[in-house]
Amino acid sequence: MPQSNGFIPVIQTIIIFADLITALLLFTQFSLVRSRAVLVLASGYLFSAMIVLAHTLTFPGAFAPEGLLGAGPQTAAWLGAIWHFGFPAAVLGYAWLKDRPLLKTASQISARAAIVWSALGVISLVCAVTWALTAGDKLLPPLMLDRNRFAPPVFYAAPFDAVVSACAFLLLWLRQKYELDQWLMIAVFATLGEMAMVTFFSVSRFDLGWYSTRLFGVVASTVVLTALLIESTTLYARLARTIYALKHERDVRPTTVEATTIAIAHELRQPLAAITAWGAAGLNWMNRTPPALKELRECLDSVVSEGQRASEVIESVLRLSKTGTETRLTLLDVNGVIHETLRFIEHDLEEHGISLTTEYSHNLPQIRADRTQIQQLVINLVRNAVEAMRSCSPDKRSLRIVTGVAGNSDVSFYVQDSGPGITAENRSNIFDPFFSTKSTGTGLGLSICRTIVERHGGKLVLNESNSRGSIFEVSLPSLTTGTA
Repeated sequence: MPQSNGFIPVIQTIIIFADLITALLLFTQFSLVRSRAVLVLASGYLFSAMIVLAHTLTFPGAFAPEGLLGAGPQTAAWLGAIWHFGFPAAVLGYAWLKDRPLLKTASQISARAAIVWSALGVISLVCAVTWALTAGDKLLPPLMLDRNRFAPPVFYAAPFDAVVSACAFLLLWLRQKYELDQWLMIAVFATLGEMAMVTFFSVSRFDLGWYSTRLFGVVASTVVLTALLIESTTLYARLARTIYALKHERDVRPTTVEATTIAIAHELRQPLAAITAWGAAGLNWMNRTPPALKELRECLDSVVSEGQRASEVIESVLRLSKTGTETRLTLLDVNGVIHETLRFIEHDLEEHGISLTTEYSHNLPQIRADRTQIQQLVINLVRNAVEAMRSCSPDKRSLRIVTGVAGNSDVSFYVQDSGPGITAENRSNIFDPFFSTKSTGTGLGLSICRTIVERHGGKLVLNESNSRGSIFEVSLPSLTTGTA
């Protein structure tokens, strides 16, 4: 055999670093969860790393013909036996303790102190074992006949380690609870396979069975590390997404405030325009000689009514802009709400020369909804239709509103205009906030409509759109559907 064999230093350096990193990750996990089981498991991985380091340094031919640290011919073999006993023993301790109460109170030992004392204890134990096995090499039962051949006691030591591994595997199987348990079962099973290879397929160092055992050792050391790294990467990705979401929320908050402000302004145009019109009419009646007091009183009543409606609109928009805010629901008749709402905007329809046709389906089931928001919905859809028909000649401007019952007993109504329709490339974006096909539009009308409908558990869709006009259909759950 050559004086130096590079296989052991390379393969066991991989195992040492894998075990050290695993121990570090588990110690970090212990500092968070304060679990005695995790502390024992972390100490087990640290023990494994340290004992493998001692085994590598004392292995004959790795760094010196007889090994370093004053090792004798039996030192490395006994360190290997203790290595393959220590890891499954730590897993046994983990499986036994993992359902015990966690260390949480401040009166108990701190996590940092527990980690430091555990690490010092493990390192001291490994140093003591290494010293004992080097100083007392001649007193040890022989596991090696020479530098290569195994002595008969090896075939007792390896099965003993296999039995400990089998017990650890069985206890984990019976008490598996976490994802870590499943990965540990794979690691312990690899150690069990390693001991089985030594027992049945290996008679000396550097034969095929012996080389195979080292592959099992790499698997046992890296499988839990891989699982912990995947878990850490996943948690980091979730944390990064959470931070990004918080940053995005902070960045868009001014936009949300702006959108709410624009929405309020958008919804207040109609009642403010009505207040202005009724106020101007009132002044005209008052300036007559003699003043027309009856007509003036009617104008003032209308101004008060529109002022109250403006206040309700503001409150309604604010409720829409706050997620989780309770909507004020009452029993409503859709036909009655639409009829009442059209009275608010009949002046606009007359001003733009739009002929209105309504077809109310009789005996519609009632819905449970916010009256002001349903009025906003109707006004926005009608106003959207009016804007769409501005480019049409006055004799071709027609608006049709039809109510009915959908196939699933939902109450539905649609608003049909005779405008130029919506182009195919814009149809997928018309409900997006701030998207508008009009140069002077805010892009919030249809967005508000969809928000209102969805808050009530319904749907708003563009049913049809072509050169002869567009049809927007609203469906709202009725009391008979059980979803309102």
